Amino acid sequence: MALQMKRSWNELASDDEADDPSDEQETEDWSASSAVVLSPPSSKDTSQPYYGASSKCVPQAHSNQNEHKRTIVHVDLDCFYAQVEMIRNPELRTKPLGIQQKNIVVTCNYVAREYGVTKLMYIKDAKEKCPNLVLVSGEDLTHYREYSQRVSDLLQSEFSTLVEKLGFDENFVDVSSLVEDRLKAYQGKPKMEVKGHIFGSENEGSSSQCSCGCHQRLAVGSQIAGEMRERLKEVIGLTGCAGIAWNKLLAKLVGERHKPNDQTTLFPGREQQLMIGLEKARRIPGIGHSMNKKLSTLGITTVLELQKASSAELEAVFGSQITAMMKNSSFGIDKSPVNKTGPPQVLKAC
Repeated sequence: MALQMKRSWNELASDDEADDPSDEQETEDWSASSAVVLSPPSSKDTSQPYYGASSKCVPQAHSNQNEHKRTIVHVDLDCFYAQVEMIRNPELRTKPLGIQQKNIVVTCNYVAREYGVTKLMYIKDAKEKCPNLVLVSGEDLTHYREYSQRVSDLLQSEFSTLVEKLGFDENFVDVSSLVEDRLKAYQGKPKMEVKGHIFGSENEGSSSQCSCGCHQRLAVGSQIAGEMRERLKEVIGLTGCAGIAWNKLLAKLVGERHKPNDQTTLFPGREQQLMIGLEKARRIPGIGHSMNKKLSTLGITTVLELQKASSAELEAVFGSQITAMMKNSSFGIDKSPVNKTGPPQVLKAC
C-alpha cells in the first residue's frame, strides 16, 4: 500500500539557483515535504527497489513501465540573479559580476567564475580571486521575482498548464499531454531524434529500449525542452539548462550534468548509474543538513551506502515514512505530481 506523504519541492529550494550541489547549500529535510511513496519493503525482500544491509547483492534500480508514462522537464536558469542584472544593464555582460547579499557572493556570472569566484564565497575572498569583480546588491528581490514569474508564465502559457516553480530559478513542467499530441501527429514519420545530451551514452553506449514507448516520449520531450529554452532566450533573454526524465527527481538531477545553457535526457535503465554517480547521499533533494548529520552518525555518507542500509536501523532514527522516502529517492523513485503554481499571467515585452 502506498503512503501519502507531504513533500513540497518548493520547500527544498533556496531563492537563488542551485548550480553545483554542495554541503554549503541548505536543503529542507523531508519532514517538511508531498508525494506518494512506496511502503518500505522487508529488508530481506530483494524483489523490492532496495535491500537490507546484510544483502550481498549490489542494488539494482527497479523501474516499473507504468511509471514511465509521464514526461517531465526540469528547467534551471543559469546564474539567475546575475543574468537578470546583465539584462537590466548590458554593460555588465563582459565584466566579472557578483551578486552581493550581506558579505556573501550569492551567485556570479561565468566571467567571474573564470577567475575562480564561486557562489556562496565571502566578498573578501572573491575580491582576492578577482580584484576587478563588479558587485551588485541582491538584497532587493523585486526584479528577480518579476523575471521568475515571467518564466513560469511563459512555460505555462506556451507548453503546459502543469508548471511548478521551485524557488526563483527552477520550474518543473509536465509535458505528457503535449508529448502525446505530437506523437499522434508524428505517426508514420521517422523517429524523433533526441535533442541535447543523453545521459550515459558517453561511456556505455545506448541503453536498452523499454517496450512501453518511453524512449520515444522522452525524445519528443527533449525537443520540447529545447523549444522552451529557445523561447526563454528569445522572449525574456534568459538562458537555462534542462533535464528530461519520467519523474521530477530524475529530471532535476540529470539536468545538472551539462551546464550552462544545455540539456540532458535520461532513459530508463540509467537510474542507478545517475544515482550512484552523485556519490554523496547529501546531494539527493530532500536530504538536508540535519538529516545528513544523522545519516553520518550511522556511517552512511554515500548513495550506495544508503541503498544498502538496513531499513530497521534507519526507521529507528527517522521513522518508517521518512525511511521509505529516503530509500526510494536513493533509487530515483519519485511519484510526486507536478503541482500547478498559480494562473498564467499576460507576458510583457522584454
